[in-house]
Amino acid sequence: METPGGLCENVLAVKGDPAEYPCFEITDLSKDPRFAELSVIDGTIAAMRFYAGTPITTQHGVNIGSFFMFDEVPRPEGLSLEERKTL
Repeated sequence: METPGGLCENVLAVKGDPAEYPCFEITDLSKDPRFAELSVIDGTIAAMRFYAGTPITTQHGVNIGSFFMFDEVPRPEGLSLEERKTL
């Protein structure tokens, strides 16, 4: 299955107010058809279920990288604002 952009590529597309700690989240990777067949999700390499990533942004507002986390369990509620601050 072709994926329209990987996880980190989607993080780089995130725009938003830095005060709100914007991030790209997938609460259950195994249920998202864009990513469910990736080897780190389908069990080939790992079986990750949750992903959250935030862009690394220059002072000029250009996203140049991503900082992200995986979890082995889904997180239906996603990350709270306080948790996003520590990401």
